[in-house]
Amino acid sequence: MEAFSPFCKQVAAENMARRPYINWAVKRVTRFLQVLWPRSRTNIFGSNATGMSLPTSDVDLVVCLPPVRNLEPIKEAGILEGRNGIKETCLQHAARYLANQDWVKNDSLKTVKNTAIPIIMLVVEVPQDVITSSAPMIQSLNEEPHCTPVSWRTW
Repeated sequence: MEAFSPFCKQVAAENMARRPYINWAVKRVTRFLQVLWPRSRTNIFGSNATGMSLPTSDVDLVVCLPPVRNLEPIKEAGILEGRNGIKETCLQHAARYLANQDWVKNDSLKTVKNTAIPIIMLVVEVPQDVITSSAPMIQSLNEEPHCTPVSWRTW
């Protein structure tokens, strides 16, 4: 039991040191999603939301899209329906857009399609100015301080 307390203190210190990177990554992903879906909401969930995360934990985000309702029946096909229809899902659309962002680490983007809730996993590269401003707090971390793993689920 005596060894547990120092471990908890070390985990808390490392999580506190990671917080600026996590906040930067969450804000960046949230802004990106607001461009694609202006009425979407992005929330942290999982171990980072409950305070049970380890320094090696990823950051889980859930993206909530508002329901789309048509109050009146559509009388004819619109310009994006039929042969002109959009052929990609929200997951594919977001992944395609994310792949071109300079803050997403090359080759880190992966989609998981065959799940109850679609998942995109990626690693965000935090810019040098954020790293420099947080440098005194990061000295105890053993991992690369400029990469934050992020995964999100869309519902």
